[in-house]
Amino acid sequence: MPSSPPASDPYREALGLNLLALALRLDHVDRLSESLHLVDSTHMTRSVAVDINLARLTDAQRKALRASPHDTAAKPKSIWLPLGRTARTDLAPIQVKDSAGAVLTTITHRATVRALGQGLRRAFMIWLDSNPDAHRPGHELQKLRHTLYRSSWLIEAALTNLIENGSQPAVRHQPVPDPSVTRSVQIRQTAHEAVDILFATPDNPFLSLLEMVSSEHLLVVEVDASQDHAVLRYDAPVLPALESDTQGSRFAKRRWRPPSWASLEHEFTVTYETIIPRAVNSYHATVEVPEELRVRRLLMTSDNDGYAVRLLIGDMHALADQYETLAATAPNVLELELQAIVSRAAELGRRRHGDLAAYHGYVRACYRTFTHRLPKFRSPSKQPPDADKLCQDLGTPGRALERLWQLSELSETTEDLRELTTKLTQEILRNWAEQIGTAELHLDIHVDNDPRENAGHTHWSRRSFGPSQLSAEPVKATVYAAFVDDPPSLAASVGRLLFAVVALVVALATFLEIGPSDLAQALVDGPKGTPPTASGTAPGGAPGTGSISTADALVTILLLVPGLLLSRLDIPSHQTVLGRLRLFSRYVAYAAVSVATGLALCVATRRNDDLAFPLVISLILLALIVAFVLLDGGIKAYKRRSRVPNKEAVPRWLIADIRRKPRPKRRTAAEFSTVGRSSHV
Repeated sequence: MPSSPPASDPYREALGLNLLALALRLDHVDRLSESLHLVDSTHMTRSVAVDINLARLTDAQRKALRASPHDTAAKPKSIWLPLGRTARTDLAPIQVKDSAGAVLTTITHRATVRALGQGLRRAFMIWLDSNPDAHRPGHELQKLRHTLYRSSWLIEAALTNLIENGSQPAVRHQPVPDPSVTRSVQIRQTAHEAVDILFATPDNPFLSLLEMVSSEHLLVVEVDASQDHAVLRYDAPVLPALESDTQGSRFAKRRWRPPSWASLEHEFTVTYETIIPRAVNSYHATVEVPEELRVRRLLMTSDNDGYAVRLLIGDMHALADQYETLAATAPNVLELELQAIVSRAAELGRRRHGDLAAYHGYVRACYRTFTHRLPKFRSPSKQPPDADKLCQDLGTPGRALERLWQLSELSETTEDLRELTTKLTQEILRNWAEQIGTAELHLDIHVDNDPRENAGHTHWSRRSFGPSQLSAEPVKATVYAAFVDDPPSLAASVGRLLFAVVALVVALATFLEIGPSDLAQALVDGPKGTPPTASGTAPGGAPGTGSISTADALVTILLLVPGLLLSRLDIPSHQTVLGRLRLFSRYVAYAAVSVATGLALCVATRRNDDLAFPLVISLILLALIVAFVLLDGGIKAYKRRSRVPNKEAVPRWLIADIRRKPRPKRRTAAEFSTVGRSSHV
């Protein structure tokens, strides 16, 4: 229980407040570029390049961010500048370099925590003063502000503890047995009631700010304030993949997934989530993989239009609730509002249709790398849609994007929107709002604009839509990539190994003069189990039925040839991405060698007239392996021709437009996020 107010430092308060403001918005960043490198199946590294523009900072911000508290100049020589945020679970030393390669000074974690603590305490007092109840006599907030100082100190101490130590499991404090000795119970009770009043709603902005500073650390460096433009680079800490039990409730009810050593994957899919500040105009993501892998699909989605779409859905619901009242009292206002909603919905359809056209071109370019038969997509109807039918269809589940595109064409060809708005009713407005939200039309698509075998690049640029530029919330971007082991690959080498083993078994049957009829009869009769005698003849004395005179040579061939072929195969560890993609080929190679080894043991221990049954079993096993290899090749060919991935990173409007029967979306093999372990924005 604090017995004195926390120490106050005007320099640290101003520094902490400005660091928080710039870290949230990053107004000084013009462009972000990230190069993603997949180390293995569970770790990723990032190289970040930041283009900063200090001209966007005001003189007051420069003075508050001065690196030296004793610098009293109007324009300080150097300032502290936040470049980004990192999760507390991914801490590692970071060196920031300028364009000349010089290492910049990074503020210590302790100094950042002290500045943020004082800045957040100052922000809390501002938040408390802005509440009208804090100036109402007799109210709990008024007592907290002007009378019960120790309760206020307790809240400030709790804020500082969250910044220093992060979010820890709640510990229930036992009340003091004798309240007459101390007022700690009353002080804690007053602070608890004040917090409940101030933060009654879960979407409180101050709580979001507190969650950010308690789960992430700021990367703050000292930059030269004499130059307005600079390019800074740094290697971010190694990013581990998210675990299924730490991703919140959205992954709580998932089916069991086999471990990596037991899962057969034809392509390795990865998602990478990050935050793009609202002030950033462009964002670049480059994906690099080892030369043995190939990048099959690379695309990026973002919720840049999320704020505008939420406003559109909210206006639809609000207008539907007041529809009858406006129709009776102000029909002209109702008509104008309906026209505005139709125009905004049509603009949303035009934006998503442009993204869809770009995706179609990208898939066609991917097809040209392995076939001349290009994919076919659904073509929009050439007949002009009927207004009444279109309004009804847009409110039903299905291809919402196609109907929004038809709405945009109808709004352009119709000279007066009055004919279209007269078809809108309360029910239609609510259905429109539901379908727009369900189809995830707030997500846009950016495809790979530099397709290469071992790398890819996707570019995001801000596109204003409605009042979205007035929003200060960041943009959540998700990069989706699919990696494959296309030819030349291990599967081709394993196929040659399997062919060699089959050829050896067939050659052995030919050498022993065992024909198809003998193999069929052996399969019916089963193994004889007659061991060879020392004289090389059968117990009955029948000639020509003794042990093989060249058994040692055959055993050597059956063991040596597959062993040599197997030793020349490059079989990586199953922990790597390449190892997980080559897991099936690994099992096929081991199975083929095992069959050859088992047959060699039979040749060494059995008579020549008792080898028909082992040969039949070996051929059956090899035939099954060949069938599985052919099936695996067919699955790979099918996945190569997949037009849209059915993954959670892909918006529903894209899947519904391409797939005839959309299925529940699935997770990717590995998920990475720079927004802490909970993937919460």
